[in-house]
Amino acid sequence: MRRPYLLHGSLIAALIAGLSPASTHPLQWGTGKISGRVLSDTGRPVKYARVELHRIAETGSLFVAETRADAHGAFAFENLPPGTYALRASQVGFFSERDPTLTDPLELPEGGHLQNVELRLTAGGAISGWIRDEEGDPVIAAEVLAIRLQDSGETVYQGSVQTDDRGVYRLSGLPPGRYVIGVRIPDGQGYRGALRYFPGVLSREEASLIPVSEGQDITGIDIELKPLQGARLMGRVIREHGRHPVRARVMLSGQDLISLSTHTDADGRYEFSELPEGTYHLRVEPLEGEVVGLAQYIHIPSRRPVHQDFVLHDAGQVRGRVELDDRRPLDPTHSLILSLTVTQLEESNRALSSFSRPVEPDGTFHIGGLPKGRVRFSIFSPNERYAMKALALGNRIVPGFELSIQPGTTLSDVRVILSSEVGEIYGRVSAPKGDLTSYRILLVPEDPAKWKDPQEVRVAWTTGVQPFVLRGVLAGRYWILATPMDTQLSTEALIQQGLSSALRITVHPHRAIEVTVPLVFPEGQ
Repeated sequence: MRRPYLLHGSLIAALIAGLSPASTHPLQWGTGKISGRVLSDTGRPVKYARVELHRIAETGSLFVAETRADAHGAFAFENLPPGTYALRASQVGFFSERDPTLTDPLELPEGGHLQNVELRLTAGGAISGWIRDEEGDPVIAAEVLAIRLQDSGETVYQGSVQTDDRGVYRLSGLPPGRYVIGVRIPDGQGYRGALRYFPGVLSREEASLIPVSEGQDITGIDIELKPLQGARLMGRVIREHGRHPVRARVMLSGQDLISLSTHTDADGRYEFSELPEGTYHLRVEPLEGEVVGLAQYIHIPSRRPVHQDFVLHDAGQVRGRVELDDRRPLDPTHSLILSLTVTQLEESNRALSSFSRPVEPDGTFHIGGLPKGRVRFSIFSPNERYAMKALALGNRIVPGFELSIQPGTTLSDVRVILSSEVGEIYGRVSAPKGDLTSYRILLVPEDPAKWKDPQEVRVAWTTGVQPFVLRGVLAGRYWILATPMDTQLSTEALIQQGLSSALRITVHPHRAIEVTVPLVFPEGQ
C-alpha cells in the first residue's frame, strides 16, 4: 500500500520519554531504508527532484542527507539508523501544498524499510520581466522578490532571483495568489536602499497587484528605476569609551522591505536611502567581539533625512575549551555548536541575548560581544552523541551551567565538560486511543537539588497519538511524567504536584528504553 505524504509545515519536535519497567536494548545503526517517489499533483513523476532527509530531534529537525530522484521520480536513502525522520522535496518550477515542506514524521524501526513514500509537488506559476535604470540600461544582478498577499492582509516572502546580464528575471514555482514584485540593488556595501515595487513605486500600498493562478506564466512585469524622493537614515556607530568608530553591520527591517543591510565605513558611518515612511526595527552587529550590539525600533518620517548615532558599550568575552569527562579527545569530524544565553542585569533591559559559535576542531572556543549579565552555557551535538555534564572555570565546577560576565572583561580557561555516556528514551504517553491533546513531558533528575535548573529538567511536547523520542540523555535515574499543555503551572510546581504519579526510570549508556509516560492532572486545573 502506498504511503502518501503532503509536504507539511508543523513538525512536532522529538520529545522526552517515559519508561515502562524494562524493555531496553542496545542501539544498532545503519541498516534501515526509506524509499519512494516524487510526483506532481497530476500523478506524473517529477524528474530529478531534490529530496532531503532530516532527522527529528528534541530541538527540531536536523539535516542528514540529500539525493536526486531519477527519471521516474524514484528516490531512496539507505544505511539509516532507527529514529524519527522527515523528508523534503523540491524542484524548479514546483511548490509544495504546505509550507515549510517537511513531511509528517516517519518512524523508522531498527532495520526497517519504509517503502512507497509519496512526496507531492504542484506546478507553480511564473512572473518574468526586466529591470532597467533611468537611462534605459539593464540592471544586472538586481534582486527581484515575489511577495504574496494573504486574505488576512499579511505578506509571505515567496522567493527571489537575480537579473541576468540583460536585466531579465523570472520567478517560478509560485503558489496561486496575489503578488507584488519588489526589486533592490546591491551597491557594494549591502542593500542600503528600500525595495522598489512594480510599476516603480516605493510603497507596497502603491504597488500593482499581480494575480497568479496554478501553472500560469505571466510576462512583461517590467520595472524602470527612476529617481524617487524617499527618506534617508544616516549616522555613525562608535564606542562608548574614546568615541572610536566601530566596524559593524547595520540591518533595517520593516513592513515595506524584507531586509536592508550595510556595513559601516572606516569612520563608522552608515546610510540607508529611499525609505518609505514607517517604523523600522534596527539592529547593529559589531564585526569584532569587543563591544555589545544593540537592537531597537526607530520611526522614519516621510521624505526627510534622519541622523542617528549609535554608541556601543564594552563587551565581555569568554574563552576556553570543550572536553570529555574521561579526557578522551573529541572526534574532530563531529561538529559541535556552543550556545550562550545572556540574561542582562540592567533593569531597563532584561531581554535574553543568544550567541552561538562552532567549536574549533581542537575543542577551543572564543565568543565575544557579550553584555553584562548571567551567561548560561549549552551545547548542540549532532545526533546527540554527547551531553553537557558540567561547566568549570579553571578547576572549579560552576553550579547551574552559568557564569557572570562584566563589561570589558574576559573569562578565560572556561571548560565545558561533555559526557558520551548517554542513552535514549522513546515511547508514547498513556492517553486514550485517538487522543489529539497536546502534552508537555518532563524528564526530572532524581536529585531534588537539580529540579530548579532548567538545563537539568528536560521539557518537550507531544500528542496522545504521536510517539516521541529523546536522545542524548545522560545516564542516571529520572522521574518522567506528562501533563496537558494548557496546564497553568510552572515546571517546578508540576514536579512537586506530579512526582507521586510519575514513573521512575534508569537510563543506561548507549542503550534505548521504551516507556509509556503516565499522565498527571494537577489539582485545580
